[in-house]
Amino acid sequence: MVPAATTVGGYLQSLPNDRRVSMARVCSMIRRSARGVRESMRFGLAFYELDGPIFAVKSHDKSLTLYYAEKDAAAAGVGRWKGLDVEHRCVEFRDLNCLPLDVVENIVRASLKLRRGRPIEDLPTQAELLEVWGIRKKTQPLRLQSCASSFRMMKKRSLTAKIRQKSLPPQTNNIFSSPILNRLKHCFMAVFIGLLKTAAPTLLMPPQRLVDIPLVASADNAAVQIDRLPLQFPAA
Repeated sequence: MVPAATTVGGYLQSLPNDRRVSMARVCSMIRRSARGVRESMRFGLAFYELDGPIFAVKSHDKSLTLYYAEKDAAAAGVGRWKGLDVEHRCVEFRDLNCLPLDVVENIVRASLKLRRGRPIEDLPTQAELLEVWGIRKKTQPLRLQSCASSFRMMKKRSLTAKIRQKSLPPQTNNIFSSPILNRLKHCFMAVFIGLLKTAAPTLLMPPQRLVDIPLVASADNAAVQIDRLPLQFPAA
């Protein structure tokens, strides 16, 4: 199973003590010997890149495997180093308590020398190295299984959302509950109240009536009645 750790440090913390110590020593040797190398976790391996993949380290239950990218990096150890697999460009160390760090250093230095002497366009790609190392066959089923699991999870969530949507009460589209119409109603009410306040004094005034008041003027001691003049007084 591919570890869930995303960094080499996190992966080392998840290992048992003996496996953690042995892998940490090999990884430290690579970082010290290969200046500028980039370290990451990929496919359950500690991956190292320098103008492309160059090393990978994998911890097993009872052993540790060092993968190298340059084909002739371990030519000096053919017939001498135990666990060397030239075809798959890897060496397996079966004794975690007694790692031959001189072998690791030899492979790292030879790989760096070969890498610097090759043009970038001739460097092996990650896909090619995974094929040589036999990593793709182990990780591909896990990838397919992960994709299938993700698809089932997405389908389940979609079905759950549809069920929840059906269980909710239907929403009625009431035009009178529209925010715009509510604002218009408030505006009309404000205008109506303003007009009512303006017309109220006139509407509340009491009715008026005409009252004829006779005016009498005296001339030559004779009472003469003058035409009645209409005057307006508010009715009592």
